[in-house]
Amino acid sequence: MTLHYYFSSRFLKSFSAVFAVFFVFMLLIDLVNQMRWLDDSVSFRNVLLLATLNTPKSIYQILPLIMIISAVLLFVNLNKSNEFIIARSSGQSSLTTLAGPILIAGLFGVIGLGVLFLRRGKQLENGQDFAELRGQLAQMASQSNELQRLIAEQ
Repeated sequence: MTLHYYFSSRFLKSFSAVFAVFFVFMLLIDLVNQMRWLDDSVSFRNVLLLATLNTPKSIYQILPLIMIISAVLLFVNLNKSNEFIIARSSGQSSLTTLAGPILIAGLFGVIGLGVLFLRRGKQLENGQDFAELRGQLAQMASQSNELQRLIAEQ
């Protein structure tokens, strides 16, 4: 049981490190994008706040990649320090050794799905149905096409 806690904590550490790296990377990308689109009259603090509020949406899209990279990082580190081999030689099977990280990854998946369903439920609660959302997307696409046409004319 202690071994499960140990491997789970190592997985959480690798997940936290990879998550932090990707969060900073996505924040910087969004910060540059926001600075490009906003006027010079907007302060850097407000641009940073807007980029920080927009970053979780981007992170949510790449969360599976973060999970895969953190699992690979965990197993490379365990293999480098021979901890995985020691766990196998102590009588633990490969699947029981992986039970802790699999449980943590499954917990992250359930939390992610819960957030997704709550968000979609809030949209439906606010009266936004599929037809309305589709209409909004079509309107945004037409505005984008008009903007591209104006830019091309200049």
